Amino acid sequence: MISNAHDFVLHNARFVDKSQHVDINVKANLDSTGSPAGSGIRELLANSMPDAFHDSYSRHPPPRCHHGTHRDYIKRVVEWGLGAPGYTEPILWVQGPFGVGKSALAQTCTELLESKHRLAASVFLSRSNGRDDPNRIFTSIAYQLAMQCPAFSDTIDTLIRNNPALVTKSLARQFNEFLAQPLKQIGPGGSDLEGRVIVLDGLDECEATEQQSDIIDIIANSAAQRTTPFRWFITSRPESHITQAMRTRDISPFVISIELPLYRKINHFLLSYFRDELRAIGRKHNFLDTWPSDVDLVRLVELAAGLFIHAAIIVRFIGDPNSLGPNDQLRSVLALADGAWVKTGTQHPLTEMDLFYTVIMQRVPSHISSTVRKVLLLGSVLSSAEVMWLPAIANVLGLSEEQIRIACGTLQSVLTIAGATKSMKLLFYHSSFMDFMKNPERSKGFCLYGDCLTELRRELAERLHKVNSYNIATDTDIPCIDVTFPLQHQVDDDRVFIYHRLVLALVQLWQLPNQPIDLQSAVFMKNITFQAIPRFLRNTPQTLYIKPTDLRNNLPKELRDNIHRRSMNPVHYIRKPKFAGPEPPYIFGSGKNGLVCWSKDGEIFMAEVPTRDGNGHRDTLL
Repeated sequence: MISNAHDFVLHNARFVDKSQHVDINVKANLDSTGSPAGSGIRELLANSMPDAFHDSYSRHPPPRCHHGTHRDYIKRVVEWGLGAPGYTEPILWVQGPFGVGKSALAQTCTELLESKHRLAASVFLSRSNGRDDPNRIFTSIAYQLAMQCPAFSDTIDTLIRNNPALVTKSLARQFNEFLAQPLKQIGPGGSDLEGRVIVLDGLDECEATEQQSDIIDIIANSAAQRTTPFRWFITSRPESHITQAMRTRDISPFVISIELPLYRKINHFLLSYFRDELRAIGRKHNFLDTWPSDVDLVRLVELAAGLFIHAAIIVRFIGDPNSLGPNDQLRSVLALADGAWVKTGTQHPLTEMDLFYTVIMQRVPSHISSTVRKVLLLGSVLSSAEVMWLPAIANVLGLSEEQIRIACGTLQSVLTIAGATKSMKLLFYHSSFMDFMKNPERSKGFCLYGDCLTELRRELAERLHKVNSYNIATDTDIPCIDVTFPLQHQVDDDRVFIYHRLVLALVQLWQLPNQPIDLQSAVFMKNITFQAIPRFLRNTPQTLYIKPTDLRNNLPKELRDNIHRRSMNPVHYIRKPKFAGPEPPYIFGSGKNGLVCWSKDGEIFMAEVPTRDGNGHRDTLL
């Protein structure tokens, strides 16, 4: 507009940047470098995240606490933000697992603080929405401060016009140049920012964990040295590196920590939320006020499992204007609640949840991603869906306590580690995570089946083969079954107990329904010395549940009879053990490696039951 112009002066001009929907006031003419006054602020905005501001149209409608929910937490945050007696710490950290309503709490408190003129700036980070660049956090804060304080705006504008490269500097340099130094230059009397709150929601959503820790260090150092006058309201999941940083000796004195837990006591709030939101949707479609029914509302509450994020996603799904209508959408959600949802032309009701789960798995460090998935897969066959006993998993995988904690610690957004060492277990916040991990259409490359299942089957089969090559009577050191992690239950021979778990895990992995065993793994199975198994399980009778049909169907057709078949040996009919059923026994393996397995009522007894045929030859049974 003003290129090549000369000999004029602009007084109190106002330029409107329509591309960003933001007004920028310009009070002066061109400077000595030829840059228009205000161009520094424009550059600052270009390197900020306006979509992450609490009132951005990109976040509309933002998550908010439903009426009556989180009242105590809201009260504490606002009182802290207002500097009420007893709240002297300059940093408030609200942490909690995925989906408990941290962003809704932050949004609600931000709006309340803004109404009381106590808000300085806000940044709501979201990896799935592209608002996750840590290098734009302090620029975003500085821009919002500039919009409130003219003296600060003038200082920043001049600073960037003189050195445009400042927006590319390190986080520490940005904080100093865009916040600490300008505030020092204008002094306390030049702004009305003393004690105002800066909201940083979802710190764990930043794309680099190292920079998340750096941001905490920078903010805490400023709070300690009083280089900025702000109070900092930070929310995050309880990621290990963030928790460790907040609890260090140098930082913890400046931090108030509030845990936002997952608990079923909020079910009455969820019921109220579903009733209000869905009946508002129903009114738009002229439904009766009794839609949905109270029974359906209760089922939706159960599906939400104490997570407001689940409830919000379900409401959005039911109210989707591009669907066949809310009643049809509701039926799809209720089918999911009943475990009866099948793939149809309609989108899965929790597709948005899958995006969050995908983000969580993407953040698992690549060097332990395989171990994490194996822990989950093995736990799913050795434990229940909601609880996984870590000692059993660690025994089979040969992991130490430290290794298992590190692996599981990367998923603290969806699970927690509970219990003492010998009874340590994983507790999932919601079973939908494991449903996601087992469904290749939803979790894709992170799925526990496919490559992960194949690799674990081969790994455990190889370990079993190595163990079976030892002589249990003479070999005292069998490294393949070392006790690397304390057992939940101590027995006379821990190695035998671990061995039993190894065999149990491998059989369960082999017979997972509709999960074919690849040809290479099947060839390896054929050569396993199955006959050695009873030697290791002497005096330790156990019950192993085998589903012969599932196991056989998973095997390649060309190798089925070499690995798993019915015995036609008449000796096995005549001299069968007393606990055996009327059907012929099964044989695992081939040739001299084969093992005869009697069953009754679908149970195969894992115990050594020797018999002898008419020629005095010993016949080993499982």
